[in-house]
Amino acid sequence: MDNTKRYERLRERYLNGDLDRPKFLGLIGAAGLAYGVHTPFARHAMAAIEKVRFDGWGGGVSEAFRK
Repeated sequence: MDNTKRYERLRERYLNGDLDRPKFLGLIGAAGLAYGVHTPFARHAMAAIEKVRFDGWGGGVSEAFRK
């Protein structure tokens, strides 16, 4: 199946109410990343894959995370 037909099926599901907007946009974004679309969002998403950021309040949770 070519990509145009996949997009059309996904769009049809969205318009029929089978997919909510966040899910639809997430799937479209994931498809774009899979096919190498270079957008500012894609660059940030790829950077996020390379590192993990943890914000905490300290204490036992932060100590366990560091270990």
